[in-house]
Amino acid sequence: MFKTNRCLLRVAVITVTAAVLALAATANAGSTQTLSGTFVVHFGRGVGASNGSCPVQTFCGTGMLSGFASGTQLTEFTSLEPIDDTACADVTITQTITVSLGTLVLDENGLFCSPGASDGAPSSPSDYGHPHTIQLRYEVDGAASTGIFGGATGSGTESVEIAGDVGKSRLSGTLTLAS
Repeated sequence: MFKTNRCLLRVAVITVTAAVLALAATANAGSTQTLSGTFVVHFGRGVGASNGSCPVQTFCGTGMLSGFASGTQLTEFTSLEPIDDTACADVTITQTITVSLGTLVLDENGLFCSPGASDGAPSSPSDYGHPHTIQLRYEVDGAASTGIFGGATGSGTESVEIAGDVGKSRLSGTLTLAS
């Protein structure tokens, strides 16, 4: 009898959890909401890379996408074009954020800059890297996104500050989930 009650309790908990997740997904469908998130990347020089090894020309991080829980971030630079006589470059980036409910893909463009003359400063074997900033605008790529984010639309900004072995990313904008 006790085993049967435990089994029924497990089924009830799983059913309620699934219903809450489904309700949360449909409650926000079609309505525009604030999209915000914070992610941290460790490049591997100080404490090791955030998520083990990343593909070449990508950064991997971990963090939180508000309203959708913790997740991972994969940043792929698709172009980096230096701007003459500046310490900046025009960049395009594909940002892939994965949480338990799906994958959100952002197409981004903006400026990657080195403050002052920091890239020209000498470095040493114990140097973790020079400071950089990245200011980006993004559009949600609903066609490439999956799960709850499939078909979504939205836009916003991302601000990234890199100092030594750590990069901190902050997303801010809007998101409209597909109906």
